[in-house]
Amino acid sequence: MKKTKSLLVTMLSATVISIGTPILTSTADAATIENSSSSNTHELDLTTQEKINPYVEVKDNRYVLNEKVKSIISSQDYALAKQLINHSNNIVSQNYLTINKKTKTADETIIISDNSNNTTLPNLKTNLYAVSKAKRRYHNGVNKVSVHWNYVRIYLSKSMTKAAAAGSITGLSTLIGGAISSGSAAPAIAAAVGAFIGSVVDSSIKGGIWVDYNYYVKGPTKWGWQ
Repeated sequence: MKKTKSLLVTMLSATVISIGTPILTSTADAATIENSSSSNTHELDLTTQEKINPYVEVKDNRYVLNEKVKSIISSQDYALAKQLINHSNNIVSQNYLTINKKTKTADETIIISDNSNNTTLPNLKTNLYAVSKAKRRYHNGVNKVSVHWNYVRIYLSKSMTKAAAAGSITGLSTLIGGAISSGSAAPAIAAAVGAFIGSVVDSSIKGGIWVDYNYYVKGPTKWGWQ
């Protein structure tokens, strides 16, 4: 069941935080990822993830990988894809989310007190570190997280985007922690996303944005305006 939470923003601080910290939702997830990282140097790159994407299905509110994908990827890639899918299914289950069978996403809206409004989000896509120069209407945007099988899309309102770009990640950390993660992972992910926003968005922030955080790459890969 989809749920909406109202959260009190609390002060979270971190000194040196690794940008390579994955989203962890349980002790089992942490152990699985740590063991995989230490024993297997093979990587599931973004190109391979795009090949796999059409073969990811939704059944009984869980992501399922169609066996036919084995004909186009290696056995190592198949094993890593299954690991990512299991990780996403844990997020969906533990946070009581519902996966949309059409979009293959599960949305979690977090209400945080700011000046954002709940406008409809257009489906905009951009390349890494680049945004189209074409004219568009900007929106204040919303604060929410959308779960995919291999990444999460983090939506930030205009005010939260400004705060993150300025180095203040308290609200961003609360958003991530309330929606998809717990423990020390939330501020680490927030630090990575905040640093990314500061590097790609200039001081004239015109609206809210979204940022894709990829599980396996362990960092932001795309962004765009809401």
